[in-house]
Amino acid sequence: MYLVTVKSRRRAYSGIASMWKRSRQRTGLEGGIHKWRNTFASYWMMSGRHIYSLKEILGHESLQELMIYAALSPEALLKNKK
Repeated sequence: MYLVTVKSRRRAYSGIASMWKRSRQRTGLEGGIHKWRNTFASYWMMSGRHIYSLKEILGHESLQELMIYAALSPEALLKNKK
């Protein structure tokens, strides 16, 4: 499992988890990796960016896994506001 995929460099989840733990200790951030990954995805969609790009960044196989974030797109938020 990868936190964020980058074609030129991939770090295994365990390596990222240990870096995250050290960073949290230094900065005082709270929450686990998954919380911040979800926060990133939520803000990505709320800023109007494309869901297909998010799929690639997060390394998901299908869009179905990202449909929870699709409801946060500006278009969806405006539609639900009416």
